[in-house]
Amino acid sequence: MPDGRRPAVRRQLALLDDAVEREYPEGVRRTLARTGDRQGIGGGGSSPADAPRPGGDA
Repeated sequence: MPDGRRPAVRRQLALLDDAVEREYPEGVRRTLARTGDRQGIGGGGSSPADAPRPGGDA
């Protein structure tokens, strides 16, 4: 990546991180949202809907 683009990318990553914090208060879901995958859409092969829920509801 060209050095001139690094500040803009860092800003966008910070905005994305803030959005993940707001949308996924549960630690497991937040971790899934931050996990990359081959397609670059996150989730590491699992969707947040597949994540364990508090209280054992699956």
